[in-house]
Amino acid sequence: MKPSQFNVLVDVDPRGTVVHNTESARSLVVPGPIARWLETARTTPLPAALYPSRYRALLEPLVRGGFVVDDDIDELQVQIHRRRVSRFAADRCSLQVQVIQTCNLACKYCIQTFSPMHARMSLDTADDVVKFAQRTVLQSRARLLVVTMYGGEPLMNEPVCRHIMSQMAGFAANRRIELSLPVVTNGVLLVKHRDSPVIELASGFHITFEGGKQRHDSIRKQRDGAGSYDRIVAGIAMLRRRDVRVRVRLHVNGVERDELLHLLDELQAAGVVPDRRRCDMYWTNSEDASEAKSFEGCAKERAINWEKNRDHVFALHEAARHHPLGVIIEPGFNPGPRHTSPEFRADAHWKPRPAQHCSGCPLDSISSFFVTPDGGLYSCPDDPRPEVKMGNIQRGGDVEYSEARSRLLTRDYWPDKACARCEFLPVCGGGCPLDRPDAVEDCETRRTKLKDTETYIAQNPPPEPDRGAIQVQQPR
Repeated sequence: MKPSQFNVLVDVDPRGTVVHNTESARSLVVPGPIARWLETARTTPLPAALYPSRYRALLEPLVRGGFVVDDDIDELQVQIHRRRVSRFAADRCSLQVQVIQTCNLACKYCIQTFSPMHARMSLDTADDVVKFAQRTVLQSRARLLVVTMYGGEPLMNEPVCRHIMSQMAGFAANRRIELSLPVVTNGVLLVKHRDSPVIELASGFHITFEGGKQRHDSIRKQRDGAGSYDRIVAGIAMLRRRDVRVRVRLHVNGVERDELLHLLDELQAAGVVPDRRRCDMYWTNSEDASEAKSFEGCAKERAINWEKNRDHVFALHEAARHHPLGVIIEPGFNPGPRHTSPEFRADAHWKPRPAQHCSGCPLDSISSFFVTPDGGLYSCPDDPRPEVKMGNIQRGGDVEYSEARSRLLTRDYWPDKACARCEFLPVCGGGCPLDRPDAVEDCETRRTKLKDTETYIAQNPPPEPDRGAIQVQQPR
């Protein structure tokens, strides 16, 4: 037996050292000698004959929690296998379609700030995108198709949204393909388009708030200077009356306790409910990133701002954790996956305890695409750089591929040796393949996760050991 390479040891519990495993998402309290063995045996494994006899009885709970594994298990190869299964998975096809680059709001921290273009997708291009998607699904024999309407503000180009969504709905229904059609919107135009087929076709709407009415309206202003809060709440109420799923994302940077509780009350009055099938609530720490000169600079600023405001967000969580809506906390800058619990019951879940593992960046998937308004085809959905452009969608759904296509399809974006030694590899998967640090010590994500794990364990300690036995804390 040998200790898992994904153990994180935290000295925040007076009963002993807490070990948290990022692969199994379990935690337990261990006595000092066991903690030292878990730490040193990663580099100098001990043969079974040398295990202290009085600690052999503890191996069973250590194995059950994933803190100790068999000698012949290569945990890194397990991660590589999981990543490559996700990369070449043919059962799922995903398209994020940017139907417009213009927005009716002007939020200073928005990543669209760094886009010099303000294009609008035409109906002809939309038809070509539909044909490309249909052809891709048939060729891969995918059983799940996810087509996300994205912007700018996608409802500013409602005819294109309607065309793409209706065409894909008919295509999927005739072939027994599971279809998901989410819409990422600021919510301002929902009431205006209440009679649009987009409302009924959408599998859900993703909407963001910046806090209470006064704060939100000072940040998310309409082009005429008016606030957007009341129009968004009215739109959510309309959607919920029609039983349409709403995912609310809360930016709580600077938000005070009473302001947050009042916002949750208003969302609940609008029909938002603590049901994962219809509403998720994400707590995001978003600071004004207007000083950043690039997307990468914006992401770095958000990481720094999370470091400054971690205690504030946890304090808000403590104040609102018993609210009927329930919350899921997640730092918005984090490049890792959106981990939530399959047992979500109006409870709060924190990211150091993932209920599922990172499936890899879309850049590293052969069935995930980002489409710009002019029909440009990219691998990266958040930062379409020239080096990740696969080509252009042509008339009839054909693609004129770029010179980079072969590299994008064949290059293995698996993390380098530095990331492969990190305890948090099962959670973040190495982060963005284009922006990885040269050394683990330089990784902002790792430093943040170390502190977040300490904070979580301090507030959610594992159970007391029972008569010397180790009690494993199960992930919720």
